[in-house]
Amino acid sequence: MFHPDYLQMLRDLRIYAYGIKLDMNASGVLSTSVTSFFLKTLMASGFTTDDPEEAHLFFVPLLPPLDPSVDRKGASRYIRNLRAVFPFWNRTLGADHFFLSCDGVGVDSDRNLVELKKNSVQISCFPVKNAPENLFVPHKDVTLPPLVEGLSDMEVDGMAEKVLAYYARSTEDGDDDELASYLKELESLTDFVIESRPSDPTTYSHRLSSSRFCLFFHGAGRRDWDIWSAMRHGCVPVFICSRPILDLPFADVLRWRGLALAVAMDGGANRLVRVLEDTLSGSYKTMRDLGRQASVHLRWNFIPQPYDAFHTVMYQLWRRRHVVRYARRLRD
Repeated sequence: MFHPDYLQMLRDLRIYAYGIKLDMNASGVLSTSVTSFFLKTLMASGFTTDDPEEAHLFFVPLLPPLDPSVDRKGASRYIRNLRAVFPFWNRTLGADHFFLSCDGVGVDSDRNLVELKKNSVQISCFPVKNAPENLFVPHKDVTLPPLVEGLSDMEVDGMAEKVLAYYARSTEDGDDDELASYLKELESLTDFVIESRPSDPTTYSHRLSSSRFCLFFHGAGRRDWDIWSAMRHGCVPVFICSRPILDLPFADVLRWRGLALAVAMDGGANRLVRVLEDTLSGSYKTMRDLGRQASVHLRWNFIPQPYDAFHTVMYQLWRRRHVVRYARRLRD
């Protein structure tokens, strides 16, 4: 799934972070645990450099309260000061810069935010919460896969008796009337298991192993999607959605069409069952096996491992550096 330049990325990629001096144990440094985890891992990695002249990319620490989705004026002021003190932004108008914004940044008339939105790589949380399409630009931006309590130490029971589909409820489900109605339909089906996520890891592992498909509702405001555990246990993800999904993690690296299904919610339970049964008699086994292989790329590790979520984020940034070379050729 990866191009040969992955190894080159491991060897050569260097990132300069503007004046980042954070107490990583302080509360409220970042808005979500996955952004905090990513930043801690990045700053402790060998990818960072103190010499901006050797950097391929520049990290703009628009951290709370300067997240441009929260404080546009503060973010604009930060970039204005950045371009006044350092030469690097103006060289490419921000094209070799990236920043964290969990909820994504919308369009704006301010020059600094226009350049940030149009040129810089935005790293957001998947799914981008209730986002219209303009909050995420698929060819440019990156989403972080969810950081959830996975089942890394659990044995996968490949012999478990299978049900058709499984869904782990959330307390947030009741806030969405359309979702509540849809789930009520599914609860009436005998081959579906709809329940609150078991607190016992062994029980949860068994649920995933004994399910052919695992359901996830896109746009429901949830960020606890345990896609990694589902795929690792051979449970093919099914994204129930009301609009096209543009923000899947690592979409230019992973071939999601071969790993998961997307089913429109407006077709109701009957449409979902039809799609699942058709897949079961067709490409299910291939999708299941590919999902198990691909799950390594969605896993966050306290000590980064080859091809894991952290390294896959870095690889996506590395692949976007071609924009930098183009901008510099124009300047030269």
